[in-house]
Amino acid sequence: MPKKYDPTKEEILSFEGMLFERGFRKMTPSEIESDLSPVPGLQRKFYSRRDPGFEAGYLMEKNGLQVVVWTTWLDWKEGVRNMDAGWVLIRHAKKMEQVYYYSRPLSRTKGYLDRLLKYARRAAWRVRHRPQCPQCNRMMRIAFGKGYKSRYWTCPFAGSHAPLVPVHLDWDCMFTQEQKQELNKERKTREKYRQKRTDQGKENFLALRKRSNTRRRK
Repeated sequence: MPKKYDPTKEEILSFEGMLFERGFRKMTPSEIESDLSPVPGLQRKFYSRRDPGFEAGYLMEKNGLQVVVWTTWLDWKEGVRNMDAGWVLIRHAKKMEQVYYYSRPLSRTKGYLDRLLKYARRAAWRVRHRPQCPQCNRMMRIAFGKGYKSRYWTCPFAGSHAPLVPVHLDWDCMFTQEQKQELNKERKTREKYRQKRTDQGKENFLALRKRSNTRRRK
């Protein structure tokens, strides 16, 4: 079993600085409470006697979308919350209950902050380079594919196209060929790992798809 890793304050500050360089800002306590308190199961965690308070969250907004990064770090404690995982999500900038993408839960093991930064960087790249419809030039939206974690870009204004045909783009369309190769390699590695756990009768923790499923493990 991988050894649990708890980042230090210095490592968190370095991680925070790299997020700031990429256009993120730290969320205020009121933003975090407003954002997460309605989610089932989380209100109790905020005020638990063991680890009270809100974990540090970071946000960047561009092109009508937001990227949010949850770290499990508690500023008052200068340490991480007990038994939790990091997350990255993409959501609507105004209708924040509309979450289009969740990363897989990132366990606090060796390289935790590097992995969290990688997911945050990629999510921010998607948002900054949100594609425009090649027919009408309007922003495309994120849609769910048939697979549990499948997503793609689609034009919500297809009714105004001539001819009246839907326009879809690949989820990874904004990445270079080299970046796509890296993504596909990681996906294949994770798929092999999940299959191995399935063969061993162990549970796989997949990326979330809907807001109603955001209850985290305690």
